[in-house]
Amino acid sequence: MFEYVVIFDSGLGGLSVYQEIQKRYLNYHILYIADNLYLPYGELEDQVLIDRVVAIVRYLMRFIGIKLVVIACNTASTIVLPQLRCMLAIDIVGVVPAIKVAVDQTKTGVIGLLATPATIKRQYIQDLYDRYASHCQLIKVGSSELVLLAEQKIIHQKIDNDSLLSIVEPFVLHQSLDVVVLGCTHFHFLEQDLQKVLGQEKILLDSSVYIANRVESLLEVNEKRYQCYHCFISTKGYDNKVYQILSNYFFFHSFSVVDIV
Repeated sequence: MFEYVVIFDSGLGGLSVYQEIQKRYLNYHILYIADNLYLPYGELEDQVLIDRVVAIVRYLMRFIGIKLVVIACNTASTIVLPQLRCMLAIDIVGVVPAIKVAVDQTKTGVIGLLATPATIKRQYIQDLYDRYASHCQLIKVGSSELVLLAEQKIIHQKIDNDSLLSIVEPFVLHQSLDVVVLGCTHFHFLEQDLQKVLGQEKILLDSSVYIANRVESLLEVNEKRYQCYHCFISTKGYDNKVYQILSNYFFFHSFSVVDIV
């Protein structure tokens, strides 16, 4: 049985991590699963999210061999990682907001965290702040609307910059803030738009590269040379335009919709 690197998110945001991983030419099959039936994860109760993620992984294990799992969602990573690691004897990589990197790059000592409301309120974020950034001022903005705007941007729909500005206005008002951590994989796809409304002088930090580097470090070199298969699964169908975009820009070979309960 072929072994897959599994990447999943509540929607299309985790494609930012997929893009970085597939650039590494690791010679592994990749399965991306978009649990868009439950989009956005940031609005789910903790236990609902835990049960959902566990159900997805158990479902996949019935049909494929899994080499490694990437939880390409900050919200899920802060809640579900301990449960999954107890359940699986394989490597599981989560997404961690790049607060430590922000501390290294800030010149003013004022940094921002842009994430979902669920991520913002996690004790995990407070622990990161206490460990790495207690000498800095951290401005936190949580938005589920931004997740939906990112989904629109990924499928080439026009988004409203005024809506973006209203969401990130707290960062604009703090003129000394010079680094913003993108604490949701979806936000990678809004980076250029966010840069325009925040100003070019502010540094935006995305975790996708760091996650891909971690995945590469955990996978042994696969000497077997075969055609790697990249498949896209969703839990709620997209229209044909979306599948065409995913095929053209993200190199998936197949698309399917599954019912996971």
